[in-house]
Amino acid sequence: MTDFYNEKLKELFGLDYLFPWQRLVIANTLEGIGYFGEERQEEAPRRNLVVLPTGAGKSLCFLMPALLTEGITLILYPLLALLNDQARRLREEGQEPVVFRGGQSREEREGNWRRLKEGEGRFILTNPETAGGADFRERLKGLNIVHLVIDEVHTIPQWGPSFRTGLLSVKELVEEIDFPVVTAYTATASPQFREQIGELVFGGKGFHTIMGDPDRANIHYHLLYTSLVLPSLEELCLGERKPILIFCRTRAQTEETARYLDRRIGTCEGIGPIRFYHAGLSREEKEDTEAWFLAEKEAVLCCSSAYGMGVDCRQLRTVIHRDIPYSIESYIQEAGRAGRSGAESRAFMLVSPGAEASGTMADFIKRRDCCRRTLLMEALGWESSYCGGCDYCTPRDSIPQNRVGERDLKKLIWAYRAIWTPREWRDFLKGKGGKGYGILPGFGLLKTMESDEIGEAFTCLRKEGDIIIPSKGIHKGRICVKRRDRRKM
Repeated sequence: MTDFYNEKLKELFGLDYLFPWQRLVIANTLEGIGYFGEERQEEAPRRNLVVLPTGAGKSLCFLMPALLTEGITLILYPLLALLNDQARRLREEGQEPVVFRGGQSREEREGNWRRLKEGEGRFILTNPETAGGADFRERLKGLNIVHLVIDEVHTIPQWGPSFRTGLLSVKELVEEIDFPVVTAYTATASPQFREQIGELVFGGKGFHTIMGDPDRANIHYHLLYTSLVLPSLEELCLGERKPILIFCRTRAQTEETARYLDRRIGTCEGIGPIRFYHAGLSREEKEDTEAWFLAEKEAVLCCSSAYGMGVDCRQLRTVIHRDIPYSIESYIQEAGRAGRSGAESRAFMLVSPGAEASGTMADFIKRRDCCRRTLLMEALGWESSYCGGCDYCTPRDSIPQNRVGERDLKKLIWAYRAIWTPREWRDFLKGKGGKGYGILPGFGLLKTMESDEIGEAFTCLRKEGDIIIPSKGIHKGRICVKRRDRRKM
């Protein structure tokens, strides 16, 4: 007996089988649209939340029903990078999507509407703000839209109430237009986020949830505690598999980090170009950078969360967080950019003393006594039964320590304790100043770092309790080592 789903999968995509959760989502969608008749349509869930791990093939869950049914699939993406990536993949499958995005002229938009009315497009790609506009909603009503897809739906409760209020218009869109099926997708959604999605997307009217296992066993999670973030980042870039994606909290940090790394290791063998990506770039710059990163095997890209969701670079094996993400959901989502091919991959997070974090993320970075994977899965309301690799479960000698610069600095502080002020230390480490500094071991150790970066390192060491700067006495204003911490130095 032939299997309907595998037969259609082979016919449309040349693939042999579906994962169980893919099969379930596709069946619910086809039944909700009415593909199998009215009786099954009446019984099918019409409002669905699908939580699948990154790389689990969620795009197939809405592509296959779209190609099997008459009508249009409307897909909302919160980020332009994600929208562009999906448009590229659709074109590779021989489908030309209708795209609505910022910067289009009136003529371009009217041309899009004309194509849709003439039945030329099966996919509409746009963002939630555009789709939620009153005029846009009114024009959608004249089209045969059978499926509304909301990708990366966790961004609605995460960003909507604070700085992207236009995301909240999705609820009005869902309430005003009677789409046969509405499916919201995300890779990570804690119980709290699922409750908020129910209110902000489905209007508190109930929804059906399908959850795959969010645990990506091929990704090893490592936290590296360091007072010298940039030198540690530099060593990771030299030692880990390329291409490498580095997440930074702010746009300014993406640019600063890229320039630092380019200055330090940009000409090293095995390191490709080093670039940055954030939401402040022009559309042309974003598209150029996306295409470059997908093609360049030894690239290093410093980015903000604007690159974090859904861009499919299957060769990516290393993700590094220079800064602590705002939430567990964001971390799992961004770390999940690695290993989409199923290959063993590593996700690093650099943690400096006094680094700011809240909620479950604060607990995650403070805990050093249990499995990282267990903590991540518990935060999502899931249970992890096995860990293939993290900084707790993996033998220490197999984990990059990336502390060479910091270790050398601490040795110097111990050797020259209570002699220099912070300013004198900065000059010495930068390779500046007189007083016979040049003949002393360690002179110019951190000459490639900026003075404020060295000052930040000393601030971190003070927060760690490794050094003190007395405000009175014979050592007033000089960097000293706490007696109880001298063995650590």
